[in-house]
Amino acid sequence: MNPCLFAFFREYRVDLDSNLGVGGFGVVRRGIHVGTGEFCALKAIFNVAEGLQEVSLHSELRHPNVCRLVGHVATEVSVFVALELCTGGDLFDLVSSRVGVGFSWIETQIYMAELLG
Repeated sequence: MNPCLFAFFREYRVDLDSNLGVGGFGVVRRGIHVGTGEFCALKAIFNVAEGLQEVSLHSELRHPNVCRLVGHVATEVSVFVALELCTGGDLFDLVSSRVGVGFSWIETQIYMAELLG
């Protein structure tokens, strides 16, 4: 086993029963940081090029409305990423739930202010 991968999974434990999402390149499950007890999202990306690009982009982001990258490790066949766990859904789910209803002007101002933070 890759020593970095071994160290990563010593630091983070995966809850195999919690499926937070599935995408074209991998899966996301809830995890916990062993040292702090904080919950996180653990993402397994099975396309190394895509995974490394995501890590590169995510490591540059610093915004209160974007989940924070807290750790990662790459192997020859996959990339494992630990992200801040954000509960409550995402913007796409919110917008999708409001199709045909829309948003009030005040709601739009609030969401735009949060996005542009």
